[in-house]
Amino acid sequence: MIYPLAFGFANSECSKSWTWFLKQLHDVILHPELVLIVSDRHTGISNGMRAIFPNSAHVLCAYHFANNLKQHCRKRGDVIYHYYRAAYAYRVEKFDRVMAELKSIHPKVYDELVERETYTREAEKLKEKVRTMSNNLENPLDQLELVDTLQRLGLAYHFHAEINQTLLNVYNNNGDDKWKKGNLYATSLQFRLFRQHGYDVSQEVFSSFKEEKSESSFKVCLCDDIKAMIGLYEASHYGLEGESIMEEAWKFTTDHLKQLHDGDKKQATTLHRNLATQVKDALELPLHWRPPRLEAMWFINAYERREDANHVLLELAKLDYNIVQASYQEELKELSWWWQKYGPGEKLSFARSRLVESFLWSMAIASEPQFGYSRIINTKVIALITVIDDIYDVYGTLEELELFTDAVDRWDVGAMEQLPDYMKIAYLTLYNFVNEMAYDILRKQGAEVMMNLKNSDELKRGDVLKAIQCYMNDTGYSEEVAREDIRHIVRMMWKKVNVHCSTETDLSKLSIQFILNLVRMAHCIYLHGDGHGVQDTVTKDQALSLLFEPIPM
Repeated sequence: MIYPLAFGFANSECSKSWTWFLKQLHDVILHPELVLIVSDRHTGISNGMRAIFPNSAHVLCAYHFANNLKQHCRKRGDVIYHYYRAAYAYRVEKFDRVMAELKSIHPKVYDELVERETYTREAEKLKEKVRTMSNNLENPLDQLELVDTLQRLGLAYHFHAEINQTLLNVYNNNGDDKWKKGNLYATSLQFRLFRQHGYDVSQEVFSSFKEEKSESSFKVCLCDDIKAMIGLYEASHYGLEGESIMEEAWKFTTDHLKQLHDGDKKQATTLHRNLATQVKDALELPLHWRPPRLEAMWFINAYERREDANHVLLELAKLDYNIVQASYQEELKELSWWWQKYGPGEKLSFARSRLVESFLWSMAIASEPQFGYSRIINTKVIALITVIDDIYDVYGTLEELELFTDAVDRWDVGAMEQLPDYMKIAYLTLYNFVNEMAYDILRKQGAEVMMNLKNSDELKRGDVLKAIQCYMNDTGYSEEVAREDIRHIVRMMWKKVNVHCSTETDLSKLSIQFILNLVRMAHCIYLHGDGHGVQDTVTKDQALSLLFEPIPM
């Protein structure tokens, strides 16, 4: 059946306009899972399809694709000729022959036509294999290891139902614990996954691994099992305030793993290379504190080196990583167009242009492909905040800043007449963006957020000293001692975060996950200095890898 589609009017062709249009279409179709959408390659359509028609097929329109080739492709005559020959081929043999000729003429066009569609189809086949694999596992430890691997490879969003059912089954059968009895690695893995997913599990599960005559010491013999020590170390970061066993587990494992990493050459030489890398990475940034997308990039490379790597999982992880990365690139194109046309940073020479860094934050908060609209909005917010921050910290005089703050408080276009020209640009961009976003939220969710969005309290704050500088000034400690104390404070604050995550709340699990990911990204970005304000090598490398470098298949 072919639907005679209605048309709609919108202010601009963007993600939110297409999402709205597709939502109207979805509401009048009886069987949306049977729908095939044919369109041009607009990011808004792709994002809308993932959000509204997640189970429907989406292919590119041959007519629009041909027009794009005519506009942007060299050797366009030969390319268009082969393109239409392939499009109208009635036999597979002829199609393959024409496509092979096209590949020899213009490999990039060939990749655009074939590779992404091939990736998507292959990924669907691999996902079915993973589901079959999951259903065939009987040992609880094997089941939990699969859940952990799926999460760390960045694949969990494909298997929410399977993961939730696995954890529920293991939790309900917790009385039958022969599979984990005396096994520190298995106990630690179960504890970490249960706490991560909100299950009630006591720290007392580790009591059997402590010395009988000591209330605070774990058995020394446990140190021989490096895999178990890493597992206990990672589990300890899910500890809550007041949990003495988890605090002792952290101290016990940290001391031993640091000895392995730093000083004990005899043990280090016998330590397997992959385990040595795990020790180093865990000590620098525990698993619980890592942004999921960064962890996926790191873990895919580490998993590939493992002798026990499952090749189906590895291939799916690489495919999915590259597919999602391609969607990020489309979103960045849309953002770059917006920034060049409307962004004040392009017109204010003193302001930092941090569009890619801003997108990194947004991607870390909501990395799954269906949250494209969220990433685009958050990126715009962060990029604008960065420019306004520069106005307050670097360029504006006190009198000008007071005028700007007053204009924001009044929230009236007429208020900007008193501002200097460079501030008018920033104010008008902020004014238009906030009004547009507030209207969009009101229309879609019925929530009035204007008062929150235009609150000027943050603007009045200005620049502040960094935490370590404040701590050194207050205590007189050296930078090294101050850094160590700040690390301890951060770890204690994570315990508070864990408590809040384990407490009943009106927030959805998804909202809590987004908040956690924001904290994780802040921790990661500032781990090696100011990775947002100063374009350091670490941040550049992360951006390059996450956004522009696909993983070789």
